[in-house]
Amino acid sequence: MFHFKGTKVHHANKKSLSYWEFEFPGDENLTNASQSAFDSESWLRTKYWHQKPGDVVFDVGAGFGAYTILALAQQATVWSLEPHPILSRALSHNISLNGFPSINVRLNTKFPWGNTPSVVGEFGLWDQTVDLMLPHGTASAVPLDYLCRIAKVPRVDWIKIDAEGAELAILKGANDSLLAYKPKLLLEVHKFMDAQMEQKLRDFLCDYNYQFELYPYDAHVDHLFCW
Repeated sequence: MFHFKGTKVHHANKKSLSYWEFEFPGDENLTNASQSAFDSESWLRTKYWHQKPGDVVFDVGAGFGAYTILALAQQATVWSLEPHPILSRALSHNISLNGFPSINVRLNTKFPWGNTPSVVGEFGLWDQTVDLMLPHGTASAVPLDYLCRIAKVPRVDWIKIDAEGAELAILKGANDSLLAYKPKLLLEVHKFMDAQMEQKLRDFLCDYNYQFELYPYDAHVDHLFCW
């Protein structure tokens, strides 16, 4: 079992970690934000986030990498997508700090991207190719199915989505992957943005014969595990 706890101590054996590193020298605000991200939702990861060696994982809205790094520690291949440039750089920093190799790519990067276990993309997913309007500017987004085709992703075993209310649009762009592989899903439900979002997600995924378990979190968001 893995637990995320803040520390500045280096650990040599990354496969049996109890602690993760996320220090940003000279940037206390970023260090504190990263620590908060790693501490939060640890109960959710303990309950649901269990990969097998070789699993292919998409971490959509990867943030500081709490889900990505745990999946890498379980010997999964992880595609970590984070369109915010500051968070994307912090994500790459945390992956490297914990001893995992990774490659940073953009949508115009030459494909395929090789056999590295961790791919960090500074772009998003949607149900079509669009430019997303974000607080820091714009970011490109493509359907997950399109990304899998051009990058020759062999299969999809897990999709975790935390995309500020865009979960349904992202799933619509993953139709082929849902049909072919029926990956396990861990979705953050932003009910403060749309009170009907949970039901919309259930209605959409019922066509793929998913089962559901809702994990209430607070007044603003819940988490929906689908298998």
